[in-house]
Amino acid sequence: GDGRRVPHEYVAGWIKRGPTGLIGTNRGDAKATVEAMLQDVVGREAPLRAELSPHAITFLLDERGVRSVSFDEWKILDELEIANGSAKGKVRDKFTSLPAMLEALKTTRG
Repeated sequence: GDGRRVPHEYVAGWIKRGPTGLIGTNRGDAKATVEAMLQDVVGREAPLRAELSPHAITFLLDERGVRSVSFDEWKILDELEIANGSAKGKVRDKFTSLPAMLEALKTTRG
């Protein structure tokens, strides 16, 4: 990038400093990023409509028309990747696009 800071956007690892460094370097970047995130929320209050329900994010995404993948659907995708890989002599054959994942989920629904 151009090195300019964008408020409330956070990066770590190669996105932050380019393709250099190892896991240890990325860990330090991640720590600094989390510290920056925490500094941004100090003194702020959660929106009044914030819910503590474990289903709150699902409701919010549905409200905004965002297609999410449930854990049960993820398990189906996991099984499909393993089966597809086995058919090709591999441990797993990963889906590489969201449309392919969603299409696979459509075909598994009975």
